[in-house]
Amino acid sequence: MIDERGDERQLHKIPVPIQDFYDIREICSLVNIGVNRVYEYAKRKDDPLPLRCFPGTKRGAFVFRNEFEEWVKRNSILIVTRHRKI
Repeated sequence: MIDERGDERQLHKIPVPIQDFYDIREICSLVNIGVNRVYEYAKRKDDPLPLRCFPGTKRGAFVFRNEFEEWVKRNSILIVTRHRKI
C-alpha cells in the first residue's frame, strides 16, 4: 500500500522484538514510516540514519539498535513542543 506521500505502508504493524540490529522492515514498523522515508533519512547529508550493509551487497541493510536509538533521540521532538514556534 502506498500513501499520499509515496511511502509504502504495511497494512498491519508487525511486532518487533528487542534485538541487536534491525532490518528495513523492522525500522518501518518501529517508527511507523515507509521504506521510502527510511532511505530518505539514510541519504541525508546532515545526521543520516546509520543504515549499514556488507561490502558488495545491494540488499540486507540494517542498523544497530544502539545507533538507531541515539539517532531517533536526536531527530525527534516531544509532542508537547511540536506546535511551538522556535
